[in-house]
Amino acid sequence: MRGIFRLIYLIIRRPKEALFIGGIFFIFPAVILIYFGVRYAMGSAVPVDLNKRDCDFTQVSDYTHVSGYVYDCWGYYTIPENKTRNFYVIPKFNDDTDPKYIEQVLVIVVDKEDAKSWNAVTSATKTWFTRSSPKTGSPIKIDRYARSMSDVVKNGAIGYLEQCGFSYEGAEKVIVPYILSEDSSAMYKTFSFGILSALLSLICFGVWIAKGANFRR
Repeated sequence: MRGIFRLIYLIIRRPKEALFIGGIFFIFPAVILIYFGVRYAMGSAVPVDLNKRDCDFTQVSDYTHVSGYVYDCWGYYTIPENKTRNFYVIPKFNDDTDPKYIEQVLVIVVDKEDAKSWNAVTSATKTWFTRSSPKTGSPIKIDRYARSMSDVVKNGAIGYLEQCGFSYEGAEKVIVPYILSEDSSAMYKTFSFGILSALLSLICFGVWIAKGANFRR
């Protein structure tokens, strides 16, 4: 509360100084947000399309835009730090018609309220893989940006794959160390707030200059 009263006092008693400080204050989020907005835009410039049969998961890197339909899923794991979400494993098999093993793995974070459809795809994938039945179930459309995996998420993925029969080395080899987390609106939101902060900074400096570009009342 004391900080708020000081801010109000500064605006009322020293408006020119408040405008200058406001201009400086808004510069920092503007630069940071626009920087990350550019990173998202660069990721969208070279997207990864899951609908392509020759899609290579190793093309996914930090801020890569990944979109398309997910036809296969290999279950999920959880981490204590995030109890409201599941981390689903998206496998790429050595052969889409006669699969024998998993070549690559992507991890996507999913809210537990959306788990039903992902569990259905998981069940269909595993029965198809064991030749128990033809692949059924509806594919899931995703439109996400990839971000670097934290150690906790990666260790959880390795532990889960070990439960599925992988060795530690084998699990570490097939996992792509990026997680599909932020939806496609992240770029627009980041740019929007960055541009808004830049405009507020320009307005503050513009008014300050118009009032004489000094700190006199």
